[in-house]
Amino acid sequence: MARLKSAGQGALSRLGIRFNVLLASGLALAAVLMVNWLVSRPGTSRSFDLTEKEQNQLSTATRGVLDRLPGRVTIDVFFRLPDEQVLRPVAGAAMDRCRRL
Repeated sequence: MARLKSAGQGALSRLGIRFNVLLASGLALAAVLMVNWLVSRPGTSRSFDLTEKEQNQLSTATRGVLDRLPGRVTIDVFFRLPDEQVLRPVAGAAMDRCRRL
């Protein structure tokens, strides 16, 4: 004979599943928030220049579009030095690369 579960056991089982889902959701949210916090810390970000000459360059397609423009192109770039002293050398290098571009 098949043994039937009582109504109380089914409710406890559903409650346990709900708890597990809420716990997993909470842990996933906490992990996302922690990773977001970690990568936003100063000094943790790294950038890599994977271009051939290790200089920021325009692609061939972009150069082709610029060559087809009817007149001279002027690009204005506005920089603001960061308040943090540790970022000033990086900002200076970025400004220098933009000037040479």
